[in-house]
Amino acid sequence: MFKFVSILGCFLVLIKLSLFAEIDKLLSLEDEALLPFHAELVTDFLPEGAHEKIPSGFRFTILRMENGLVVADFSRRGIFKIPITLTNIEVALKLIKEEKAKGNVNRVEVPRMAMFLANRIISGETGWNYPIRSDTVNKMNRWYLLYSSSTNLETTEAAIEIADNYYKVLPSEIRSKMAFVYMDPSGNKKAIQGLYKSLEPTIQSMPGYLSSGYSKALGHIESQEELPLLIELASSGRILSKHSGLDAIRTHLSDSARELPEK
Repeated sequence: MFKFVSILGCFLVLIKLSLFAEIDKLLSLEDEALLPFHAELVTDFLPEGAHEKIPSGFRFTILRMENGLVVADFSRRGIFKIPITLTNIEVALKLIKEEKAKGNVNRVEVPRMAMFLANRIISGETGWNYPIRSDTVNKMNRWYLLYSSSTNLETTEAAIEIADNYYKVLPSEIRSKMAFVYMDPSGNKKAIQGLYKSLEPTIQSMPGYLSSGYSKALGHIESQEELPLLIELASSGRILSKHSGLDAIRTHLSDSARELPEK
């Protein structure tokens, strides 16, 4: 009996992985970039551990796709991973596939990450004081978010220096289309400005209250993960890689630098 249950369990896992593979095959990065910024539930949804269902028709923000699931931000309810089948996203996907077959898919001008970051990230060129214009952010196609806390000053300074050393050596044409943003979950405005005065980095940052809010809203930091944490993202919001700790961050950026074309 135990053997039968084990085989059945493995079979169900394979079915689940197969379904996720089909969804992931459907959702290329190009397709993800075409998804709407918001979508709606088409049926009631009960989040894990909750006692109250989120009703059909409830509108949510699509943060990204992850392992075949939609990472969705429900206002005042929380961030949950839900199957596409609970949403009206499949309708959009069908239209995308039909239009792609006809060769009529238009390029999305504003990347999902730009929707989150435009007019919110502040540049190193202005001393982490003034935001980068939205039309500049909209043209970016590479995205790094460096999460660390000013309450752990020595480690955070080291993480910012590692990031800035990488960012400064980038060819200008790559740097102009890359967002490399320091995010401080503590949201301490004075401490964030203190970091700039001490290091004068060229990478970007977010103002205190926005940095704190978006550190939660984007849902990148898992409960068991330690800071500093570097997240590499596609324009669609998909997480391309995660690197926790100074050594891992240094190694990844060092490897990335070696892959860059010579100036």
